[in-house]
Amino acid sequence: MSDVATYQQAFREYQSRKTELQRFISELNKMSSGAQYHIRDFLGWNFHINLEPRGRQFGNQKDVHVSHWPTREEFDHAAKAWISSHGHLMEVWRSLPDTNKDGLQTPPADLTADLRSYR
Repeated sequence: MSDVATYQQAFREYQSRKTELQRFISELNKMSSGAQYHIRDFLGWNFHINLEPRGRQFGNQKDVHVSHWPTREEFDHAAKAWISSHGHLMEVWRSLPDTNKDGLQTPPADLTADLRSYR
C-alpha cells in the first residue's frame, strides 16, 4: 500500500471512530436533556414511574430511552479507540514526505475542537 493510501485509510478509521463517539455523546445529551427538561415524562418512559396528576399518560417519547445510553464500557472503548486512531493518524502523517501531502486533508491537531465540530 502506498504512503498516501495508508494515510487515507488511517484518516477514514479516525473519522469512523470519531463518528461512533459522537453518536454516544449525542445519546447522552438527549438523555440529559430529557431528564432535565421533561423529568416526569422521562421517568415514565424509562422507569414506568407516573408522577402525573390523575393518571395522565406520558408525553411523546422522542427517542429518549435509557436503552440508547451507552454503557460505561462502550463509551470507554469508543473514547480510547478514537484517541488511539488519532495517534496512528498523526504517526502516518508525520511519516509522509511533504511532496505526498499535497491534496490531503490535514489531520486535526486539537481533538476536543474536532469532536465538537459535529454540532
